[in-house]
Amino acid sequence: MTKNKVLVPDHIAAELENEKTEETKSEVDKAFVSAEDRVLDPTLVDKTLIERMPSPTGWRMLILPYRGRGVSKGGIVLTKESVDREALASVVAYVI
Repeated sequence: MTKNKVLVPDHIAAELENEKTEETKSEVDKAFVSAEDRVLDPTLVDKTLIERMPSPTGWRMLILPYRGRGVSKGGIVLTKESVDREALASVVAYVI
């Protein structure tokens, strides 16, 4: 007995795989919101960055990772990729 195979484009195969994984997700995975569903709160527009930060409770600390400079000492504008790489490699952060 031979099985018939159906060839489909890669993007359709990826959609089918996503549908399968959606069905098998655990409750914890379903609790997260996708990036498309995130919305901005218009009441926070007039507040400063520090006022918009969440308040840590208990033994937790709120830290803001160091981003680094976007321009080198010589005045060259750095790409986003190199700034991000520098931020990930850094062990510096601001304690808020």
